[in-house]
Amino acid sequence: MRLGFGVLIVGVCFLCGWIMVMLLSSGLPIMLKMGLFIIFFGFILLVFERLSNRNN
Repeated sequence: MRLGFGVLIVGVCFLCGWIMVMLLSSGLPIMLKMGLFIIFFGFILLVFERLSNRNN
């Protein structure tokens, strides 16, 4: 279970970095980029909280 959780963390970090690169390279306004990043980061934190609650 620990190995799967580590792989999930690496996958989420890679996905987050890739989405940030895609957002920064696109021509969106800066406020829209910040809003999308905050929403995405909050979603990741929510998923991690659910997983940690399920493990305990």
